Amino acid sequence: MDDADPVELWSRLRVWASRWELPPPVLSAGWLCLPPGYRAAAVDGWIVRPLFEPPGDDDAARVLEERTGLRVPADLRALYAVHGGSYAPLLPNGMSLLPYEAMLTAWQYWATLTSQHPGWTPELAGDGTHYQWSVPWSWLPVAENDDGIMVLDSAPGPRGTAGQVLFPTDRVERVVVASSVTDLLCRWLAALDSGEVRFDPALGHAVPVDPARSCADVLRR
Repeated sequence: MDDADPVELWSRLRVWASRWELPPPVLSAGWLCLPPGYRAAAVDGWIVRPLFEPPGDDDAARVLEERTGLRVPADLRALYAVHGGSYAPLLPNGMSLLPYEAMLTAWQYWATLTSQHPGWTPELAGDGTHYQWSVPWSWLPVAENDDGIMVLDSAPGPRGTAGQVLFPTDRVERVVVASSVTDLLCRWLAALDSGEVRFDPALGHAVPVDPARSCADVLRR
């Protein structure tokens, strides 16, 4: 699915969202919500964001790459040329895409945390695809909700692939759910189209129809 057009896929996802009653575009102030140059406004201690950000800035992408040493994949760069992030909880677990500036803020936080633990030994996941909370400087944060962050992994395990998407199953553990952002969008749209997931108005985002399954289960089918 990596040869699909991420812009077309995102457009299809927005069509789905037009049928949903999305929550208002407001986030409480937090470390991830306040990166320098972030396109948001503070109102009475709250951070107000548009549901969909304007196109991402190429200069911001270059700064992100220079400071992290990570590459912004071509499909993500193509998507952000027309859509620079969002508050809209369109992705699995109600996640929204982070603007470039917020990606850098999250990465810098992890890098600082890791530098305080120089003896941290990489721990290979059981399936051999990736390492759990060991080399966060090789992760590019791309989406978040109140409980976790989804990342692109540039230093996979022996059974993984560079650029794979790591999806949080809790605050520590992650699993591989796609080979790229484009593949992720394809998988999530397939779940929406097939009826495996539905919009839950109480939560404000889509969830698996089968309560015994998680979003990670749906994506990894």
